[in-house]
Amino acid sequence: MKHSVTRWFGATFLALPLLMNMAAFTPAEAQVVCGAVITGDAVMTTDLICPVNNPAVQVNGGSLDMNGHRIGGCPGAGIRVTGTGAKVFHGSVNGCIVGVDLLGAVGANITNVVAIANTIDGFHAGSAAGGNKMTGCAALGNGATGFDLQATDANSIIRCTASLNGSVGFSVQGNGNQIRDSLAINNSGTGIDLNGTANNLTRNVLTNNNVGLTMAGSGKIADNRATSSTLEGFVVSAGMGPQLTKNVAAGNGSVGFDLVGQNVLKDNTAAKNGADGFAVAGTATTLNSCIANDNGGSGFEVGAGASANTLNASVAMGNNTDGVLLVNGAANNVVTKNVMLENGDNDARDGNTNCDGNQWSNNFLRTKEAGGVPGHVCIE
Repeated sequence: MKHSVTRWFGATFLALPLLMNMAAFTPAEAQVVCGAVITGDAVMTTDLICPVNNPAVQVNGGSLDMNGHRIGGCPGAGIRVTGTGAKVFHGSVNGCIVGVDLLGAVGANITNVVAIANTIDGFHAGSAAGGNKMTGCAALGNGATGFDLQATDANSIIRCTASLNGSVGFSVQGNGNQIRDSLAINNSGTGIDLNGTANNLTRNVLTNNNVGLTMAGSGKIADNRATSSTLEGFVVSAGMGPQLTKNVAAGNGSVGFDLVGQNVLKDNTAAKNGADGFAVAGTATTLNSCIANDNGGSGFEVGAGASANTLNASVAMGNNTDGVLLVNGAANNVVTKNVMLENGDNDARDGNTNCDGNQWSNNFLRTKEAGGVPGHVCIE
């Protein structure tokens, strides 16, 4: 009998750490209910309508498999993600104020989650959050922004969709973030709004938004398409050396690429936009091997006051007004080794008398004008 009691107490003592550990986590087989705080692994077995819970469910460093179910009808966040390394996947949130709120979350993974018709944002992250990854998610028909990441760094948005949102599709304010292989379509505001340093956009499609992309700061913008925007395709302002490579702006209502200061462009194409293909303001923008064709304004226009910009080895063909236009007041710019043909007014036009320090050299063109003088020798 003594030995039996000893074995019982010994087994209980050894099991205590396991029992304590189990008490601290939500087990996978437990029912997920409104107001739950998930710290371990949990699987939803039914939809949740949570009219009084804010958040409806919190995932604090744990894992929530939504199992194809939805959370809805809540007066705040549908899912609040906190802590480090949380995971949420395979479900939807609708009819809340915010669909998924990453409140200080670090290193979270949100996968295949859809946020639909929430009052404000589909997905939101604030300043304490960082290093989070959203993959295969969608924000559809939310009242404000689809994906709203504010003052947060090192996040990734991959293969996601933002559509029919009341404002911006993807708004990312912070440093070292990336959006790739994603779609912004039919948003009332901008498809992607990016602000910060070292942010990268790759292989995204932006179509039927008010503006395709707005960007301030630095980073790499490569292989993106902005089409059928109400206004501009790409707007890059307050640049700190952003690099734009192999992007396409086509069929937008206004300018294809609207550029202000210190941008580096290579192998970009602007076609069939309602105004200029490329409009350059500010200083020290370089365009290499770019194409502007069939645009409603000029192929390339350098605005008044713009200086020290370079257009090199590019093509301007079939544009409605001029192939390349340097507006009166644009000075000390370089236009060299370009092809300009079959444009509506002049292939090359400099609005300044005697070209005002602008250097035109080794270009292939047929018609030219400088300071109102056709055939002026300062353009060659």
